[in-house]
Amino acid sequence: MKNANDFLIHSAKVDFGILKKWTNLKLMTSDEVFKNLKNLVGFRIQRMLDHDYSSLLELLYKCDISEIKVRSCFDAKKTSKEIANELAELYIQRMRQKWQTRLLYDNPDVKGDWD
Repeated sequence: MKNANDFLIHSAKVDFGILKKWTNLKLMTSDEVFKNLKNLVGFRIQRMLDHDYSSLLELLYKCDISEIKVRSCFDAKKTSKEIANELAELYIQRMRQKWQTRLLYDNPDVKGDWD
């Protein structure tokens, strides 16, 4: 992956089957990519909440999103759309963390104690 946005989009494609063509990706800011991706992922999560809850939980577990954070999204007063948007934000934040970790450990200039 070339950059964080490419990584986020690729992750969403793999995890949620999001196939939107990102024609103007190079013209978009990171915030715009985040907003668009959050909307797409939120839509998919909302559908999973309504129709395939167990698969959603498996996916969140696979992505290593904190169970405490996931539980905090669920509230009796929230609509499924609000829950889905919060879960989408957690998903994207976690994918950003994974990207940062990969950058850190993929850097050939980083030397460990074993060198």
